[in-house]
Amino acid sequence: MNTHEIMIALRERYAGGDWAFLVEVPNGTGAAKSRSADAIAMSLWPSRGLDLQGFEVKSSRADWIKELKEPGKAEAICKFCDRWWIVVGDKKIVQPGELPPTWGLMVPRGDKLVVEVDAPKLESQPITRAFLAGLFRRSMEQLVPKEQRQAFDMKEYQRGRKDGEEAGERFKKALDEYAAKVRDFEIKSGIRVDSGSWNLGNISRFMGLLKDPEKRRNLRDRLEHEKLIIQNEADSLKSWISNLDELEARLNTSSLAEEATAPAGEERAA
Repeated sequence: MNTHEIMIALRERYAGGDWAFLVEVPNGTGAAKSRSADAIAMSLWPSRGLDLQGFEVKSSRADWIKELKEPGKAEAICKFCDRWWIVVGDKKIVQPGELPPTWGLMVPRGDKLVVEVDAPKLESQPITRAFLAGLFRRSMEQLVPKEQRQAFDMKEYQRGRKDGEEAGERFKKALDEYAAKVRDFEIKSGIRVDSGSWNLGNISRFMGLLKDPEKRRNLRDRLEHEKLIIQNEADSLKSWISNLDELEARLNTSSLAEEATAPAGEERAA
């Protein structure tokens, strides 16, 4: 089985009203996102344990070896799950003794998947708000039509771009006002602020200014005030840049959920 065929078989195994099944589930959103599980399934009936199960799909031996070398990759989401599975396209991909004791193994049998090694029950950690946000986002992306999501994302991108430009204008205005106050300080103190102007005369005048306690306090208060303004505007710009980056990524990235409807035989990028 290739990756596409494995995902179809997994979806069929966890279909119906007993399970909720999501693919490519991240451990967070925005800057909190660092890892994704290939699939997550949630049992929906208390009588069956309400298990949350995670899946990593491996269609090649090389992909499996890479997984073994990066145990922290799985742990980012495995820690929230009651069971964790490796699902392979060929039984030979996982050799004897390689499977971690806390993971289960599914292998193909015809066009179905069967349990080769049962996944033990894990001591799962409470789900964080970040992971919950990732679950909700993937749920929305799989349930809402692609065209509707793209239209919404484009609208949000354009709104974010406009807000970012306005934030940039506010930042520029704050810088201009700061520059004007620096010039005013230079005129009143007779001291140039640029690095090349600190000669002995300027240093002497500046030291004379600092000898006056009231002027010194006023100068410090003004500088601290301007510093706060600049920092606030810079933080605002960073926030808008982060939002724009996330929207661009969502506009330019095709989800594995959409790949599941592609013609059979297509491989998921490693």
